[in-house]
Amino acid sequence: MNYIIKDIRNFSSSFYQKQYLLLNHYQKEKIDKLKNDCDKKLSILGWFWLSQLVSLSIAEIKYQNGKPCVSSKYVSISHKYPYVVVIVHDKDVGIDIEIIREIDKTTLKYLKQDNSLEALIYWTRYESRLKCGGEGLVKTFLINHELIVSICQQK
Repeated sequence: MNYIIKDIRNFSSSFYQKQYLLLNHYQKEKIDKLKNDCDKKLSILGWFWLSQLVSLSIAEIKYQNGKPCVSSKYVSISHKYPYVVVIVHDKDVGIDIEIIREIDKTTLKYLKQDNSLEALIYWTRYESRLKCGGEGLVKTFLINHELIVSICQQK
């Protein structure tokens, strides 16, 4: 299992412009539909790091049901500004990332959690499991007291 977390602010505008030119038609259409420049950068950086992890050009990445797929590998991408996380594995896998922050009381009640950290952990675990087909073993990591990353993989 290989995964990588990157901050989009560490890359120049020219990097994103260059990577955009390397995208295939499907990817460019997805980027062009995004209204927010940060979302565009998050998507481009996700595809870039996926291409690096699987040793393909960005344009060679194929899609099934709107998700990136690579021959004989399972892929999951998540982002929460300014971070993007990409994972590649031999078995079905899901990943989710959140920045540790305060959650409003309405959301805490909806998630049936007592505090923001518990709610964010619950949410990343839920999202990673959903991306992995609804079942699997979930591991959660707290990174630098700033990020929560949950990874779900099939047994």
